[in-house]
Amino acid sequence: MNFKLLISQPNNLLPRDKEDITINEALQTIYPYTRESSIYMYWNGYILELWLCAEISDIIKDILSLINSLKNEKQFSINWGSNIFFGTWECLQYKNTIKIKSNWNALRGGNEILNQINKVSNELIIDIDAFIKEWLKLLNQIKEDLEKTGYNKENLVDFYLLENLDRYLN
Repeated sequence: MNFKLLISQPNNLLPRDKEDITINEALQTIYPYTRESSIYMYWNGYILELWLCAEISDIIKDILSLINSLKNEKQFSINWGSNIFFGTWECLQYKNTIKIKSNWNALRGGNEILNQINKVSNELIIDIDAFIKEWLKLLNQIKEDLEKTGYNKENLVDFYLLENLDRYLN
């Protein structure tokens, strides 16, 4: 497979902060700054490490935008907005596949990692349903972890974004 997300399941989620009001803040609170709280993105055979408390908290709304666009648009761009996972994906759908052309500007590990991933490939072609399922695994894990630590739609203004994720499945 050209694309896959391997999601760690942290054993020690940190306690809820009652001052958090967004998913982004809550993710920074509950996930420790350790490798235990990482996901690994397989991109054409290359592995990128993304921390749930850092990169994922920064790009969670970009992920949701990506999934929405996959369901509603044939051609679109996603601008990843983390300072350690920064770049643009140009996406083009054809039948049941999505072709993504990446333009990475910053990744965890700096220029060495950027050079390595650009050698692998800046293009990815994958079945749309398989791609969406990978992202939904991550979003469902995040939702579950937030709920375990006491977060919900009553205390996070944007928690509704994580509700009814199954609507994205065909």
